[in-house]
Amino acid sequence: MKRTPNVIVIEDNDDDCEALKFAFEEDGAPGLRIERCTTGPEAEHALDRLRDRAEISREDRVLIILDLRLPGLSGFDLLKTMRHDSRLRRIPVVILSSSSNQSDVIESYTAGANAYIRKPRNFEEYVDMVGSFRTFWTGCAELPVLGQLGLGHPQPGLHHLPFGVDVLKILDRLGQLVVQRRDLCLQEHIVHGVVTAR
Repeated sequence: MKRTPNVIVIEDNDDDCEALKFAFEEDGAPGLRIERCTTGPEAEHALDRLRDRAEISREDRVLIILDLRLPGLSGFDLLKTMRHDSRLRRIPVVILSSSSNQSDVIESYTAGANAYIRKPRNFEEYVDMVGSFRTFWTGCAELPVLGQLGLGHPQPGLHHLPFGVDVLKILDRLGQLVVQRRDLCLQEHIVHGVVTAR
């Protein structure tokens, strides 16, 4: 049986946070622990505790729900900080925002968000959203164990490029370089053959 993850809600709006907590309670999530951060500095402090492996159980799992507009720090900046930290980059982050702007959606996924969800308009919608949310994240998805994050020494490669890097463009450029090198070798071979024949 999968363990219910701890949920860190990084949200400054009291109404949204209370609706989210009540919706989780209404959904009956067993063993769910919710921690709330209301500002950028509070969120950074929570991340510092996640970095400190001595303060967490090796079997704990965590899921972060992040608002984009925070006092003292942009949610985008916080997400980018996590994705460039080897101890935090594998923790799932779900954006929960009132914004429907495609620029925010695109920037969130580019920065490494695992999902982008529009904030519900009323409590009933919060309950429906939380039900679907928990079914996926605690019933279907397998979350990484905190005690195992950051272990190992991965070799550099395309799968370790920073978030936002367009891998297809890199591969296309590499292909162009290979073709250029091949053409150069053919030209050298032809010239060499002509000189030899003379």
